Amino acid sequence: MGAVGFYGSRSLSPAVGGALRPFVEAGFGIFTGCAVGADASIVGACVGMGAANQLTIFAIFGPAGDGAWIWSNVKGVMLAEAAGARVVWYAGGPPRMRPGVRCRARSTAMVDAVAIAGTDKRAGIVGWVDSPSPPGSPGSWGTMRQAASMGLTVVCFPVGWTIFDATPLGPGKWTYAGGGVWSNAIKWVPFAPYGLYELELAQPGGSL
Repeated sequence: MGAVGFYGSRSLSPAVGGALRPFVEAGFGIFTGCAVGADASIVGACVGMGAANQLTIFAIFGPAGDGAWIWSNVKGVMLAEAAGARVVWYAGGPPRMRPGVRCRARSTAMVDAVAIAGTDKRAGIVGWVDSPSPPGSPGSWGTMRQAASMGLTVVCFPVGWTIFDATPLGPGKWTYAGGGVWSNAIKWVPFAPYGLYELELAQPGGSL
């Protein structure tokens, strides 16, 4: 089964349907976090497409909302679970830990799950990011670095910046991801070692 993780800045609520739909239609496992912004957009779109059963959400809080913080999409996550999504509660650790630490650990768990689920090597992450480098969007850039280090395909929609501003993720380069819904996205291409996974970016209705 193919697997794709979606990530992005909490300040963004992008239109995600065009990027999400090809993977839903191809039967991919869909993975994301529990925050407002890009995560919440993916959760809502997946439920709206009737694909909640393909969705796994990594939450820093528990099933009663305990451990949530100001950026948590508690209501959206609970509605998705009721629609059939799988939720990994306390994915970043127990509530006694600081929220920032739990958020980083949750994102690490999400990327690890994508790599495990992508058993046929069709696996990667797609996100929307409002800063071209840390310290802006530290969570998103940390997620990208981890995914790249594991050989996963990394795709990013820059918001307010361009490919020329993007921070490298190691030995390699950023390239334009493709046409259609991907015309505004960039893709990380490692020089060596070669990526272990390949996530073909198809148009809605196309084959992966």
